[in-house]
Amino acid sequence: MRRLASGLFLIVLFTLATLNGCSSGSSSPTVQQNGMVSITGQDAPIPSVLSFVVTIDSITLGTGLSNGTVTGAQSVLNAPTTVDFARWVGLRTLLGLQSVPPGTYTVAQIVIENPTISVLNLGPPPSVSTQMLPFSAGGTTFTLNVALNPDMTVAANGLGGLTMHFDLRNSLVTDTNGNITSVNPMISFRALQVPNDPDWEIDELRGSVVSVGSTSFVLQRPDGRQFTIDVNNQTDFEGVASGLGSLPTGALVEVAGTPQQDGSILASDVESYTTDHEFVEGIVLDSDPSSGAATSLTLLVRDQIPVVPGISIGNTANVAISSTTIFDVYHLNLPITQLLFNSSKMVLGQAVVVGGTVDNSSNPPTLDADRVVLHRQGIDGHLVSGTVNLNTGTFQLQNDGFWGYVLQAPVNVLTTQFTQFINVSGLSAITPSMKLRVVGLLLRDSNGNPILVAGRVINVQ
Repeated sequence: MRRLASGLFLIVLFTLATLNGCSSGSSSPTVQQNGMVSITGQDAPIPSVLSFVVTIDSITLGTGLSNGTVTGAQSVLNAPTTVDFARWVGLRTLLGLQSVPPGTYTVAQIVIENPTISVLNLGPPPSVSTQMLPFSAGGTTFTLNVALNPDMTVAANGLGGLTMHFDLRNSLVTDTNGNITSVNPMISFRALQVPNDPDWEIDELRGSVVSVGSTSFVLQRPDGRQFTIDVNNQTDFEGVASGLGSLPTGALVEVAGTPQQDGSILASDVESYTTDHEFVEGIVLDSDPSSGAATSLTLLVRDQIPVVPGISIGNTANVAISSTTIFDVYHLNLPITQLLFNSSKMVLGQAVVVGGTVDNSSNPPTLDADRVVLHRQGIDGHLVSGTVNLNTGTFQLQNDGFWGYVLQAPVNVLTTQFTQFINVSGLSAITPSMKLRVVGLLLRDSNGNPILVAGRVINVQ
């Protein structure tokens, strides 16, 4: 048996796979070509919730259920994986690669544990409270069997995929005072029409460079899993002098691209943050000063490589900005990124990645930023009636989650000729009854107000 790749995918929780397998009968053996599967997952936000983290112990695909047991079971998760579902609204990251035999799969079973929620307290100063929640059904783990609708068919040597939706709003159980008391997970799956499905592309895959070849490099996730990243003359490199040839081993990088049938990933973008320091991703909760060039940030930490003593996921971190800090926009190959995003263009609620050095002389520690990179983010909501302006390409989005809670106002959205409309024919077709998801860059407009520049506007059906 020859394994081409192994691993998995997220929030979109994305699991992907291919492999050549063997089966035997009563006569001579026959070779069966397995196919690739990918799983993605998303959540539905509620006010002030900054993160909702669960450990996924297993995901199993099957051809049916018999007395609660999955038949024809095929595991598509190599090892338990921790996922923050509040982080991946409208975005996707590769969790791993796992192959399955060709066939039609009708059910998915997921086992999760340790749901932990972080909630923003506005302050001032802003702070975050975090607690682990029990399952409403009791026990420390929760098993859910979900029928696939439609079924997912994986061809021999083919590609298959699922997107997993975690409905956080309807999964949280509250008491009569509105306090969150437990979790009753509401999860659904959707088969992807690969490779042309919009959810097939990976937005963010992070890790360190293990080795570099002539047309590819090997990326290793913090959990030890490795992925081959192919590049070509269309791949955009940021943070390195001259592309793949100057990418050093040990660099902490982030990749956007698409899975391929041989189990590798074809990169459209490679962003190098640092070679010997730390990498922290999070949400901007505060900037100091509040106007003009910021010299420090309060960041809600949602990811870090490596684990940094004194800075932990789900809590806040102090970030120091200097005159030498480099500002960039991820996955945006334009020479004007410094004009769009710099120390004077910080906005409450922006998703950023910071590469730098931890200063442990302060308590708590401070991350001295060498590089701050703005990332796309997804915001859910409904159209504010009467706000569509076809001349300017703008509308207002009423968000009942984190951004509406923090901004205390609708989110201004700008669409352009590059905006992709999904499940809706265009700006003029948007109505207040639609549940919308806008994925884009949160920037400051010419008047200094927050505006979400939309890459995708999705009618979430």
